[in-house]
Amino acid sequence: MIKNSFLTEKKGQSVVEFAVMLPIFLLVMMISLGMCFGIYHKLVLNDLIMDVARVVAVSDNESTTDIETKVDGILEAYEDHGAFLINTTDDTLFTLTWTTQTVDIVYKVITVSARYTGLRLPFIGILPISDRIIFPYVDHGTGI
Repeated sequence: MIKNSFLTEKKGQSVVEFAVMLPIFLLVMMISLGMCFGIYHKLVLNDLIMDVARVVAVSDNESTTDIETKVDGILEAYEDHGAFLINTTDDTLFTLTWTTQTVDIVYKVITVSARYTGLRLPFIGILPISDRIIFPYVDHGTGI
């Protein structure tokens, strides 16, 4: 009986398995990393609009320019600090809007919306991130 050495030797098997699995592993890692970046930016955007809603709620009796100055200070703080910075000065990448509605004499609602399109992921492209919050508060300045 003649023994075939080709069928019994498996020295190159691990190299072939590694070569097949490496691209799949790297693809899964890149997708996971991209999702982590997107979730992080979503959380930062959520914190930013919460801070803006608080400033608008507290500054109810102030002028619009004073409120916008405070909001610009918040945006500068989020642009200058953090692990991954958000470009808030470019109007094509970042938009922020807020409205104040009076539900009753005392109860008011602030709606803050933000959208950021400056996150570019490899193999995916631009990942638009948007968030919206409805911030109810009681106006204590009315005397009621």
